[in-house]
Formats: sequence, structure tokens, C-alpha cells
Amino acid sequence: METNTNIQKEQMLKTLLQEFKTSNNLDKIITYFGDVTSKTVIIGESPTPSHYVSNSNKAFCFDIEDFDHTGRSGEVLLKVLKDLNIDKNTLLFNNLFKIPYQDVNNTNHSLHIELFNKELEIIDPDTIIILGNIAWNHFPFTNFEKKNIIRIFHPAYILRHNYKYYDDYLYKWRKALCK
Repeated sequence: METNTNIQKEQMLKTLLQEFKTSNNLDKIITYFGDVTSKTVIIGESPTPSHYVSNSNKAFCFDIEDFDHTGRSGEVLLKVLKDLNIDKNTLLFNNLFKIPYQDVNNTNHSLHIELFNKELEIIDPDTIIILGNIAWNHFPFTNFEKKNIIRIFHPAYILRHNYKYYDDYLYKWRKALCK
């Protein structure tokens, strides 16, 4: 596949996401954040309800600045990146589902996974970091066999244990991102 520029990838993704939004009668969806040419993509399950509300006036969310407002788990992830001296703008953050997690059980999972597959085909990362069990259990592995796929605890795990395992968590991130 020919390498697409940042602008081409952005346009392809916007078109894809608009079609998904329209065909599924969704008022809005929360999409990716970051650099679409990044070779590392970090995958979560779905946007948080607070993130969805904080972007209530947007049909899409393509702004990396919004990543700062994803709640306490987002704060943990930002701390990891800061501790590793990694600029969040050099990565791409995405979710398997584009709607708040409390609505995921009431949706057709296969439609979201199909959309996610198409997104990753456009982005074409080398490394995919999957956060948490839910994202891991829904990830379409067979489509990305040749990628470096890494499983890391969701940042909420660190919060539930009051940062007790933060050093181990940071080590896992260092192994994944600092080559």
C-alpha cells in the first residue's frame, strides 16, 4: 500500500468516520487523537462519559488537546509519557468503540470493529499497544498478525491500586515505547 501523507490520512479517516456516523444514526462519535502518521497506536475500549460530554458541541474529536481531559486514567497515561520524556503529539490514541462505554453493550460490536479495522488500515502503524482486558478481548488480531502488538494494563488498574504498581507499569511502557 502506498504511503499516505498526513493530510491524505486525515481526509480518508474523516470520510470513513462521517459515513459510519451517518449510517448508524449517531449524533456524534469520539474518534482518535494525535498524529495519524505515527507508527505507534495506543488502543483503549471507548471514550469516557466525561470526555463525551466535554466535547458535546463536536461531531468528531480530532484534537490532541482533548486528550488532557479524559479523566483520571488519562492523567496516569500522561504521567507515564511525561516520565518517559515522550511527546504525546508523536503518538496516536484510538478506541475500539466510538461511543461512551456505558452505551457499548447496546450497540453492534461488529460494526465498530469493522470501522476500527478500516482505521488501522489507513493509519498503518508498526506497533499497537492495547490497554486493558476489554480492548484486548475485542481486538481483531487476525487482521494485524504482522504488527507488533503489546498488551499493557489499563491505567485504571494503577488508580485502583493507588500507584502501588506504577514502577512496573512504567517499565512496561518503557519497553514498548523506548526502543
